[in-house]
Amino acid sequence: MPKQKAASRRDFLRVAGAAAASGALSVSSSSFLKLLLGAPFEGREHVFAERGAHGSSLPNNSSAFDLARCIVTRTHKLIYTALWQIPYTPVDCTNDEFWKELKSMNAEGKLSPEMSRIYFSPTRPMFELYDLQNDPSEFLHLIGKKEVVAVERDLKARLQEWMILERGYLPLPVPPASGA
Repeated sequence: MPKQKAASRRDFLRVAGAAAASGALSVSSSSFLKLLLGAPFEGREHVFAERGAHGSSLPNNSSAFDLARCIVTRTHKLIYTALWQIPYTPVDCTNDEFWKELKSMNAEGKLSPEMSRIYFSPTRPMFELYDLQNDPSEFLHLIGKKEVVAVERDLKARLQEWMILERGYLPLPVPPASGA
């Protein structure tokens, strides 16, 4: 196992006060123990995340099956949702009281337009781009705005490269160049 993976697993176990089991599964990550202990963030330019299968049923909402990828930098977040055609549904809490209350409030028109749009739209955007410094709540979609076209293109390219290297098996977010 590479040193970095072993260190990450050891850090998680150390924080939890547990010992590593022999033959334990490896984790593909880097240690962030120093961050948990209050050290300033250093090192990475960006972080990738993904959302995938979380169940076995056919998708009619995103709680059991979703295909999304994300890149986050210090200043921006780009989310690519391959199954944008299905509505958002949170994972593991659709039977919880707070979700039932949110659904009821939405049906009664008691949610703000932002919350209603985010949680109860029949479809989702394929791409979302947020300026994390000026919009930390991530309400303002910037996709297609000319002032961030370079940021959008750069983050899509970085995300696409990561998806290829990690074998993301989704349609790639950057269309091929014309004539290529």
